[in-house]
Amino acid sequence: GFLWLFGRTMTLVPNPIVYPAGIWLTDLWAPAFALFLLSFPTGRLGSRADLAIVGVFLFVTVPLEFLWFLFLVLDNGLNALGIAPNESAAHVIDTIQRDLISLGSVLLVMALGRRWLRSSGPVRRQMTPVLVGAVAILLQSVSWIFLSSGTRLEPLDDLIFLAQIAIPIAILFVMLQSRMARAGVADLVVELGQTPTPARLRDALANALGDPSLQVVYWSPTKDRFVDAVQIAAPFVDL
Repeated sequence: GFLWLFGRTMTLVPNPIVYPAGIWLTDLWAPAFALFLLSFPTGRLGSRADLAIVGVFLFVTVPLEFLWFLFLVLDNGLNALGIAPNESAAHVIDTIQRDLISLGSVLLVMALGRRWLRSSGPVRRQMTPVLVGAVAILLQSVSWIFLSSGTRLEPLDDLIFLAQIAIPIAILFVMLQSRMARAGVADLVVELGQTPTPARLRDALANALGDPSLQVVYWSPTKDRFVDAVQIAAPFVDL
C-alpha cells in the first residue's frame, strides 16, 4: 500500500526523473503483494514454487519495466530513461509484461487455492485475507487482459478497488480472531487446572483452537501406540 501511494504521489511531480520513478514504484506493489499473500500469516515462503511465483512478478516489474522505460514515449515528455523512444517496441514489451503478470497471477491463485484446500478449518479462517487477495488479483488479471486489447471496464475497476479495500478489513478480522483465541487459551488453562476428564480436555482444546473436529490421542505404554480417549483405561496418562 505504501509503495502504491508513494508512487502515485511522485507521479504528481512534473520531473523527468521523479515521474517515471513514481510509475515504477506504483508497479512494484505487484511483487510485494504476491509476497504478502504467499507468506501470510507466517511471513515466510513455504516452497521454491512460491519463490518462483514471486520471481515472475519481480522479473516483470524490474528488468522488463526498465527495458520498457528505455523505449517508452510519454505525451508529457517526463521520461529521463527514454533514451531510445520507440512506441512499437514499448508496446511489445508492455504486452509481454501483461501476459507474464497474468500468468503469474494464475499461478499465484492456484498456489493459494491448493494451500487452502490442504489446510485445516482454523488455518483456513486465518487465510481469509489471502482468499480476498486472490479475488483481487484475479480481477486485476482480467483488467490487464482487457487493457491489452485496448478496452477499459470501469465497473471492473470498481470491483478491484473494493476487493483491495477488503484485504485490510480481512486482516483486522483475523487479528480479532487471534485475540479471541488468546482468551480461549486462558479458559483452557483454567480448565486444565481442574484436572479435566479426557472428554472435557478435548472440548476445551477444541474450543481454544476453534476446531470442533479436533481429536486428542494419548500414548499408551502397554499398547505401545497412541490411542483415543475411549481406549484409555485411566484419565492420567502421558501425552
